[in-house]
Amino acid sequence: MSSRPTSNEEKRFFEEYRSLSTLLALFADPDDGQTDAEITQQAVLEYDPSWIVKVLADAQRFLGQHELPLRLIATNANRYLVTEAEQRQWLQTLLDRVQTELDAREAGANVKHI
Repeated sequence: MSSRPTSNEEKRFFEEYRSLSTLLALFADPDDGQTDAEITQQAVLEYDPSWIVKVLADAQRFLGQHELPLRLIATNANRYLVTEAEQRQWLQTLLDRVQTELDAREAGANVKHI
């Protein structure tokens, strides 16, 4: 089982991946038992698309590291993810959902402009 991140690790994570950490905070205390998919959909609808693109870029940079401090993901999103594989899979699934929701939002916006 991985230990909790230190305050320095959390501070560095927030500074380097501000958009991603802000998104993860939405998952820390979901309203009315919302699912991850519902939280993702709501975030993509409520936030500016340019910010969502920053989230995706932050997440890709984070996942691209050689030594991945994934316990930061589990801690910031308040998820019980024990192994690195579980943490990596949860984050990748979240990113895939964000991208799908963003694509759907943009497709809907393009239809309205026609």
